[in-house]
Amino acid sequence: MIYFPRSPIEFSDADREFLVSQHRADSVVHKNVSYWPAEDKLRGFEGSPEVLERLTGVMRNYSQQVVNFLRKFLAPYDAGYKLDFASFRPREEGRALASATR
Repeated sequence: MIYFPRSPIEFSDADREFLVSQHRADSVVHKNVSYWPAEDKLRGFEGSPEVLERLTGVMRNYSQQVVNFLRKFLAPYDAGYKLDFASFRPREEGRALASATR
Protein backbone atom coordinates (compact mmCIF):
# COMPACT_ATOMS: atom_id res chain seq x y z
CA MET A 1 0.00 0.00 0.00
CA ILE A 2 1.26 3.46 -0.85
CA TYR A 3 -0.12 6.44 0.99
CA PHE A 4 -0.29 9.88 -0.63
CA PRO A 5 -1.24 12.62 1.82
CA ARG A 6 -2.62 14.49 -1.19
CA SER A 7 -3.75 13.04 -4.49
CA PRO A 8 -1.04 13.25 -7.13
CA ILE A 9 -3.80 13.79 -9.71
CA GLU A 10 -5.02 17.38 -10.05
CA PHE A 11 -8.77 17.43 -10.26
CA SER A 12 -10.53 20.76 -10.00
CA ASP A 13 -13.49 21.34 -7.72
CA ALA A 14 -15.45 22.50 -10.77
CA ASP A 15 -14.81 19.21 -12.60
CA ARG A 16 -15.64 17.18 -9.48
CA GLU A 17 -18.91 19.08 -8.98
CA PHE A 18 -19.75 18.65 -12.66
CA LEU A 19 -19.30 14.86 -12.41
CA VAL A 20 -21.33 14.61 -9.21
CA SER A 21 -24.12 16.68 -10.75
CA GLN A 22 -24.58 14.30 -13.66
CA HIS A 23 -26.92 12.00 -11.74
CA ARG A 24 -29.30 14.95 -11.47
CA ALA A 25 -28.91 16.16 -15.02
CA ASP A 26 -31.61 15.92 -17.66
CA SER A 27 -29.82 13.11 -19.46
CA VAL A 28 -29.65 9.36 -19.68
CA VAL A 29 -26.83 8.15 -17.48
CA HIS A 30 -25.96 4.50 -17.29
CA LYS A 31 -24.55 2.75 -14.24
CA ASN A 32 -20.97 3.45 -15.35
CA VAL A 33 -19.63 6.11 -17.69
CA SER A 34 -16.33 5.27 -19.34
CA TYR A 35 -13.75 7.17 -21.36
CA TRP A 36 -11.74 5.27 -23.97
CA PRO A 37 -8.59 7.32 -24.67
CA ALA A 38 -7.45 5.43 -27.76
CA GLU A 39 -10.72 6.44 -29.43
CA ASP A 40 -11.27 9.68 -27.47
CA LYS A 41 -14.77 8.30 -26.93
CA LEU A 42 -17.18 8.40 -24.01
CA ARG A 43 -19.54 5.47 -23.44
CA GLY A 44 -22.52 5.06 -21.13
CA PHE A 45 -23.81 8.62 -21.37
CA GLU A 46 -26.44 10.24 -23.54
CA GLY A 47 -27.20 13.91 -23.19
CA SER A 48 -26.94 17.26 -24.86
CA PRO A 49 -23.94 17.87 -27.12
CA GLU A 50 -22.68 20.55 -24.70
CA VAL A 51 -22.77 18.26 -21.66
CA LEU A 52 -21.29 15.38 -23.66
CA GLU A 53 -18.42 17.62 -24.81
CA ARG A 54 -17.73 18.84 -21.27
CA LEU A 55 -17.89 15.34 -19.80
CA THR A 56 -15.57 13.99 -22.48
CA GLY A 57 -13.11 16.81 -21.73
CA VAL A 58 -13.20 16.13 -17.98
CA MET A 59 -12.62 12.42 -18.49
CA ARG A 60 -9.90 13.05 -21.12
CA ASN A 61 -8.06 15.37 -18.76
CA TYR A 62 -8.32 12.89 -15.88
CA SER A 63 -7.08 10.03 -18.06
CA GLN A 64 -4.11 12.07 -19.32
CA GLN A 65 -3.14 13.13 -15.81
CA VAL A 66 -3.26 9.57 -14.48
CA VAL A 67 -1.16 8.31 -17.38
CA ASN A 68 1.41 11.10 -16.94
CA PHE A 69 1.67 10.44 -13.21
CA LEU A 70 2.01 6.67 -13.61
CA ARG A 71 4.63 7.00 -16.34
CA LYS A 72 6.81 8.92 -13.90
CA PHE A 73 5.91 7.03 -10.74
CA LEU A 74 6.23 3.58 -12.32
CA ALA A 75 8.91 4.51 -14.86
CA PRO A 76 10.51 1.03 -14.99
CA TYR A 77 7.20 -0.37 -16.25
CA ASP A 78 6.46 2.39 -18.76
CA ALA A 79 7.28 0.31 -21.84
CA GLY A 80 5.11 -2.63 -20.81
CA TYR A 81 1.73 -1.17 -19.98
CA LYS A 82 -1.39 -1.16 -22.10
CA LEU A 83 -3.62 1.91 -21.93
CA ASP A 84 -7.23 1.04 -21.18
CA PHE A 85 -10.29 3.05 -20.16
CA ALA A 86 -11.21 5.27 -17.21
CA SER A 87 -14.67 5.17 -15.69
CA PHE A 88 -16.85 6.65 -13.01
CA ARG A 89 -20.18 5.75 -11.49
CA PRO A 90 -22.39 8.86 -11.42
CA ARG A 91 -24.85 7.45 -8.89
CA GLU A 92 -24.89 4.95 -6.09
CA GLU A 93 -26.89 1.78 -6.43
CA GLY A 94 -29.17 2.55 -3.50
CA ARG A 95 -28.13 -0.44 -1.43
CA ALA A 96 -25.88 -0.74 1.56
CA LEU A 97 -22.39 -1.82 0.53
CA ALA A 98 -19.21 -1.92 2.52
CA SER A 99 -16.84 0.85 1.39
CA ALA A 100 -14.36 -1.79 0.16
CA THR A 101 -17.07 -3.19 -2.13
CA ARG A 102 -17.84 0.08 -3.89
